[in-house]
Amino acid sequence: MSENLVTIEDLDHLDTADLRAVLAQVETRQAAAAFIGLEPGLKRRLLSRLNQPAARTIDTLFSQPESEPLSADFVLAAREQVVDVLCRLARHGQIAFDHPEDILDMVA
Repeated sequence: MSENLVTIEDLDHLDTADLRAVLAQVETRQAAAAFIGLEPGLKRRLLSRLNQPAARTIDTLFSQPESEPLSADFVLAAREQVVDVLCRLARHGQIAFDHPEDILDMVA
């Protein structure tokens, strides 16, 4: 699948409702893992568009000392899952996001 044109950073291009729609399709644990290691400004912008309880949960789920360490593979898989949901919702017109592959098709 050519979803690799879309990355977790593309969540920043979504408005509040669309970001919430994407994350609503992903388990909280997966969403929190996908946010691990994001550039702090990006993470702050994304969390600011979620409702406070959801943002707090995502922000703190894996940041506490007793949290289990997550493998890079788990974080990567979580990010891929979020991107897959983003692409699926965009292709079905459920959120406003222009998939780069679709834009390339229009140009060609």
